[in-house]
Amino acid sequence: MILSTDTAISPLRKIARVGVASASIVALAATGLIAASGAEAASDSFTSTGAMATTRQGATAALTSHGTVLVAGGYNGSANLATTSVYQPDSGTFTTGPTMSTARNGAVSASLNNGLVLIAGGYNGSEVGTAQLYDPSNNTLSAAGAIGDGRGRCGGGQTQRRPSAGHGRARRGQRAGLLAVLQPDWWAWRVIYSDQCDGPRSHEHDGDNPWRTETCSLPVGSNFSGSSTFASAEIFNATNNTYAPTGSMAAPRFAATATLLPNGKVLIAGGSNGSGTLNGTELYDPYDASFRSGPSMAAARKYATSTLLSDGRVLIAGGVDSGAYLSSTEIYNPATNSFSAGPTMTAARGQMTATRIASGQVLIPGGIGTGSAYLSSADLFTPAPVTPVAVPQSLVNCSALPRKIKRTGTTVVLKRRCLTSSGQSLSVSIKRVGKVKKTAKVTRKADGKVSVRTRNSRGLKLRVTRSAPASAGFQAYAQVKVYKIK
Repeated sequence: MILSTDTAISPLRKIARVGVASASIVALAATGLIAASGAEAASDSFTSTGAMATTRQGATAALTSHGTVLVAGGYNGSANLATTSVYQPDSGTFTTGPTMSTARNGAVSASLNNGLVLIAGGYNGSEVGTAQLYDPSNNTLSAAGAIGDGRGRCGGGQTQRRPSAGHGRARRGQRAGLLAVLQPDWWAWRVIYSDQCDGPRSHEHDGDNPWRTETCSLPVGSNFSGSSTFASAEIFNATNNTYAPTGSMAAPRFAATATLLPNGKVLIAGGSNGSGTLNGTELYDPYDASFRSGPSMAAARKYATSTLLSDGRVLIAGGVDSGAYLSSTEIYNPATNSFSAGPTMTAARGQMTATRIASGQVLIPGGIGTGSAYLSSADLFTPAPVTPVAVPQSLVNCSALPRKIKRTGTTVVLKRRCLTSSGQSLSVSIKRVGKVKKTAKVTRKADGKVSVRTRNSRGLKLRVTRSAPASAGFQAYAQVKVYKIK
């Protein structure tokens, strides 16, 4: 399966911790960061945005610390490429990047914490065991050493990027590339090999290294070898550097996409089962380590791209169905667990890259299009603007208002300082209402305790208001109760 390229993915180190993350999707929907169902495609659009100097399929792409996008390597139909192109969002054009020391197709790239971009692995007739570092400040490449042949270790703060769909040996089918798992300190980075063409670790093929799909604390599977397609999956435990089975998908598939959602689940979409292209999806839930059927896409597609948008939706773009390259797109909304039609790309394309840039737009360059033509053009997806929907605030760990206020004595109105769900402090006001002019003494203490003392104030009416102002994504909060002293 192909992991989303758009953002760094923080691995879920322990399944039990996902219970906290699962609430995030509710917050996204509640604050309007996820568009309402049925409206999201209305203003989403694609436009053409420049072209690379060369055609390329199976390239890798990464957003740099300068906001540009480095597109590296790939295959142009006759040769694997060492050239690179750099997309400039401000002008909507590509400029020539430096040339890599080794041509590579189906490599992986990832932005490092020090601002550099790592380009590692790939294929150029045999597996490429070297890596290079791109410096966006001076548009140069330098050597980054060799890739060890062992599994890498996940460290805190590492960066992960989805590898682009690549091009492998005919006898082994299409290659989905590598998945990098990088240490925060780039001097100590390691790379985990990942190959969609091979099965689980126990399967060896043609005497090659028994590579297997590994995603570091995300479900892995979707393997293909010869005429066999696997539904099995494993999960990598970053704490003890081990792998364990994590259930199986309902349908075996390869060349699918996989996208980590804000709620911690993983959307797996499309792909092929070895005999046909799929439009079905599945959702992996790390809470109970299970796969569940998701909504079906309108079109069957493999070798598409999937990108998590800044509003929480997922853009599924292009791909291949029965040999035909697609220009159609679909958008998954996790708030409603449904797909809707997305805008049409300016060109049909599959086996391309997709990168979300700082503006929230998605750059989709290259790939293969109609008539199996290799492409240099690029599409730019612009999501519809989302108007935040303010939602009511609720109280967090606050005492309830008293049922009544006594004629004589002290009644606690607010036992302690408390907050609303927007993180604001709750204010309390107590005012006399009605015609009776008797009084009550209100006391406020530093710890947030508010009390009322009355002395034979029969007939007195008091209006108690607890409130908090409106804030980003939240409506103003007000709770009003009128007490009549009997």
